[in-house]
Amino acid sequence: MKIDIYKPVVLFLLPAVLAGCSGEREPFPQGGKAGLRIESCSSRGGTDGSPTLVKDFGMVLLDDTGGGYAGAVNPLHVTYGEGWIFPEVTLTETPCRLFAFSPFAAIPGKELPLSLVPQTDYLASGEIRLDWQNRSADIGMEHLLCLLEFTIEGSSACTLSVE
Repeated sequence: MKIDIYKPVVLFLLPAVLAGCSGEREPFPQGGKAGLRIESCSSRGGTDGSPTLVKDFGMVLLDDTGGGYAGAVNPLHVTYGEGWIFPEVTLTETPCRLFAFSPFAAIPGKELPLSLVPQTDYLASGEIRLDWQNRSADIGMEHLLCLLEFTIEGSSACTLSVE
């Protein structure tokens, strides 16, 4: 008699349990391929050193020889809206070396041109190693140049010459 009671309970609870397991998560990557994911991109900024979200940056993906990673057109432009928006990149068993920089700019050769005149805040990350099993990038950027602003107050009796 006890067995007859458990059958309806199991039949009733089984769909509820299966529905609870059918979230919107992506399936575990299989077959040696998976899409690149960006978890976050931040820089330490300000006087308190708290992380600041970087919402617009570039990425360069390289293989171990220093050549472009297969399937990636470097540099990739990444923006943040309701999520990270960037061209799809499929990671394979071949290791990928990710380097990020801000602000985004096309790279004409192997050098990123910098200009000191507009006092742009340049950021760059260290190397992040990824592959199909380790596909989530948590990017931390550091300041390449220090942005200095000066306010000089004086009177009409003072003169200042900056060359």
